[in-house]
Amino acid sequence: MRRVLIANLFNYSGGGVRVTLSIAQVLAEEGFDVTLFALRGFDVDTLDRIHGTKLSMFIGRNLRIIYSNVTSGLKPAFIYHSVFTRYLREQIDRLRPELVIVFDDVPKFLAEERYKDLKVMLYSHLPLYFHKEVLHINSIPYKLIDHIYHVYGSRYYYVGRALDNWLIVANSSITAAVLHKLLNRVDAVIYPPVVKPSHISYKEDEKRRIIASIGVMEPSKRFEVIIRSLKMVKDGHLIIIGHTINKKYLKRLIKEIKNLKLEDRVKLFLDISDKLKWHLLTQAKIIAHAKIFEPFGIAVAEGMSVGAVPVVYKGFLSGPWIDIVDKGKYGLGFKDEIELSEIIENILNDHDSWREFSEKALYRSRDFSLHIFKLRLISLLKRLGL
Repeated sequence: MRRVLIANLFNYSGGGVRVTLSIAQVLAEEGFDVTLFALRGFDVDTLDRIHGTKLSMFIGRNLRIIYSNVTSGLKPAFIYHSVFTRYLREQIDRLRPELVIVFDDVPKFLAEERYKDLKVMLYSHLPLYFHKEVLHINSIPYKLIDHIYHVYGSRYYYVGRALDNWLIVANSSITAAVLHKLLNRVDAVIYPPVVKPSHISYKEDEKRRIIASIGVMEPSKRFEVIIRSLKMVKDGHLIIIGHTINKKYLKRLIKEIKNLKLEDRVKLFLDISDKLKWHLLTQAKIIAHAKIFEPFGIAVAEGMSVGAVPVVYKGFLSGPWIDIVDKGKYGLGFKDEIELSEIIENILNDHDSWREFSEKALYRSRDFSLHIFKLRLISLLKRLGL
């Protein structure tokens, strides 16, 4: 049985973890002997509940999960990368897999002579550190952060021409542009999969005047932009679905909702099951996404798969705008709160317009199915002789 080690920093919530688990499930289904390794994470039943995967059925057969259970709250957070690369090396030497799958960056030690015959696949959502000329950002805070990431990241992660026994995979065209700068090669772009339960389907008569927005509770998601836009719309409701990782930001959102007197029109659904998330999405007419710098944005594709019209931030760093809605071909884009409110008003009140874009969204969502993801992944691995 072909041994595969899939290594992630943490296995909790979030779109990146969902991709990790999807890859593990696909390979387990294909008969690989799979080990999931991370510093910390949820148990398999909790992961399945949050992410909609079915990993538990493979535990004890050809899937195992290993956590190092390092101390949480290490400061600075960069320390985790030092610990991760050290423990990953130990797991590779102990398990001797034929393939190692890593995310975002390739640990530097994998370029050592002793690992020259080890096959490596990188699936990057975005490298830990990247060149500022890619993003055209010149602010002093950004330059400082960029410098720190370069100095620290270069200790543990590889930069240079990718080795021949590596597969370099990006989750979007934005990530691919960064990887070209760092590794001089990208072998494929494979979009993350939408893991939709089989019983969930699109039914027009179930749709309500609801805007949905999904993401972890952190400032970069800019949920407040959508909340303020809703205030300019005569009616309609907003549901925000996410996991709590920044309590300070969550408190700020709640205060914003109260200040705008929108308590009856905005509802927060925090740390809910995958089942409830999909139930809520089936009722939404719009899936909104306001993050400016988003390499992909799987939540948008999830909403589209049940007929929600995507309304996303329109920018050159917005994966939802560039890769998912194809710059307006399969959805709508906005630059500010006023433009967003106008789009919401039109979509909620013009049924023909909503239906037109809903059908386009459904059509486009097929490209993000788990089936397509599986076919592309297996095809790639065959190039490594697996």
